[in-house]
Amino acid sequence: MAKKSTLEKHFEDAAKNTEGVRAFAERIRKKLSESATAWWDIAGILEKAERQYALSSDEMQALLSEVGFTKSKASKLIQVAKSERLREHFAEFSITTAWTVLYRITSLSDEEFALVLAAVRPGIVLTNAWIDDVIGLRKDRKNSAFKPLFSVEVDVRALKGLKFQGDSYEQVMTALETLKKKVPFLEVVDSGLFEKEYDRIGRDKQKARDYVLGKFARKAIADYKSASSEWKQYDNKKLRAELKLKPPKIGIYSDLEEALASAKASPPEFFKVLNADWFSESDWDTETTAVLHNRREKYLAENSADE
Repeated sequence: MAKKSTLEKHFEDAAKNTEGVRAFAERIRKKLSESATAWWDIAGILEKAERQYALSSDEMQALLSEVGFTKSKASKLIQVAKSERLREHFAEFSITTAWTVLYRITSLSDEEFALVLAAVRPGIVLTNAWIDDVIGLRKDRKNSAFKPLFSVEVDVRALKGLKFQGDSYEQVMTALETLKKKVPFLEVVDSGLFEKEYDRIGRDKQKARDYVLGKFARKAIADYKSASSEWKQYDNKKLRAELKLKPPKIGIYSDLEEALASAKASPPEFFKVLNADWFSESDWDTETTAVLHNRREKYLAENSADE
């Protein structure tokens, strides 16, 4: 028997924990797939996972890998969940849809937060630029004594092509923060480019995951029909007309639409019902990654050709 990977062991080790890594990942994915991403809820899920596993644990790293989050992003979202000021003023900030804005609010000084809270009005779209204006940061930056000394740039093709990922970003940030501590009079300003692109990659990964699930589900349905005597009879057009047969059920599902909806809502149960023993979570993950990489490579090739 092949030796199981560390990731697979973590997924199967749910008995030792209140909630397994896979369960946390599925809850986060469900929130990410909503039309307006529920970052408040995702922050809460990550905070619970962090209490259960600890941010630096292998289990937490497995979870972040599953949902496409960097350790930095997870840490910031956990800070959102733990913020007393956000909990106390949930009504004022509940319509904020950008997680970076929520995190920014947690990092404000008491004086800056008071200014922001006083400026919030119904209909105002909260953005980091709006916060900058409220606390006077844009004006301060224009008059700042800090000016660029060097520029750290990344090959955007490597970023979009999934070659420059979370680990690389963390290494760069760690190195810059270490330099800042060692050398006085330096300031590190994150452009936000990486987090924006990583959010986009996360959305693309969810689309790829849904596509692969649909592909697997249709295969399971086709296999079920080919093994079903009822469906074989129904597929005989002459017999179907003579006996006036109606479409049989697909397992316990009344029709294709219900079957596909069930596959999306609860994949393990769906494949079990249709006796699709070939389905596995690891194959789903592997093919999702392959589809994501292929789509990204195609996108880069098409855009390079246009240039």
